[in-house]
Amino acid sequence: MTGRRGRAGATRRGFFTRVAGLAAAGAALTAEGAAPALAKTDPAAPAPEAQAEPFWGRNQGGILTPSQAHTYFAALDLTTEKRDDVVAVLKAWTNAAARLARGQPIEAFTRTELAYNYDTSSTTVTTTSSEPTPTTVALSDSGEAEGLSPARLTLTFGFGAGLFEKDGKDRYGLAKQRPEALIDLPHFAGDELVAQQTGGDLSIQACADDPQVAFHAVRQLARLADDVAQVRWAQTGFLPNFKTDQTPRNLMGFKDG
Repeated sequence: MTGRRGRAGATRRGFFTRVAGLAAAGAALTAEGAAPALAKTDPAAPAPEAQAEPFWGRNQGGILTPSQAHTYFAALDLTTEKRDDVVAVLKAWTNAAARLARGQPIEAFTRTELAYNYDTSSTTVTTTSSEPTPTTVALSDSGEAEGLSPARLTLTFGFGAGLFEKDGKDRYGLAKQRPEALIDLPHFAGDELVAQQTGGDLSIQACADDPQVAFHAVRQLARLADDVAQVRWAQTGFLPNFKTDQTPRNLMGFKDG
């Protein structure tokens, strides 16, 4: 397949080849960087199970991992203007992803919401204030994967161009850290792209042998980022159950690869 070339001689295949390791750019967000943390070991982690893929390691999970049967992919738009918020949510995602990969629920977290105060001392519930007030609530894992195995879950995080610069604005002081290969794809013949279903500042790719495990993982990460980022679009996917010596066919009947 050939496509029209854009600046820097970009092609769709070449684009994905060059950006396969872009997640490492996250080191620019903190002074100590994120890449060394990937080599960290967790002495408190339980013994590896046949259905658990290691989260900590030389490479981000899901890059060299043998393909799982299902995926849930989500792109998010950052809604905060504060660099510290982005750092905090990426740290929260790291901790949560390590637990989810072991088949454990995420840790409870707090969230400040606007709520009305109610007087529940009488049989008739009445509001004690006409205006909602900020209320801190504790939230726990939503539980869809309770009782299920990790199903070889891997979570891979990606950065879009909007993390580095958006609408001509360097929101987080990362514009100079933007990888040269990270560019918008040029227009290809036949493209009919819908703006609301393309792009994004951050991405989450959950892959697992159980679709419910993959969905649950993305849902928890989206909840943790609720004050910082909002889901822009999501897409499910699967691999057909062909034999190991066969090349799979996709839904249009074409062989992949």
